[in-house]
Amino acid sequence: TNISERTAKIWDWEIDKNPNILEHFDRVNSALFSPDGKRVLTTCDDKIVRVWDVKTRTVLVALRPEGE
Repeated sequence: TNISERTAKIWDWEIDKNPNILEHFDRVNSALFSPDGKRVLTTCDDKIVRVWDVKTRTVLVALRPEGE
């Protein structure tokens, strides 16, 4: 993750030396891969938990706190 740029960067050194960039609206706090490596969960200061498709770099699910 890169806090100053509000991004999570994913590298696959076997395929490409350039990272896949997952854009966020606020500071990224953490990232966790699924066991199969196809999805990544990110948490952010905007209090939204996002589940991403690593290959397409799209958000599959966005979970917001109740009442927000």
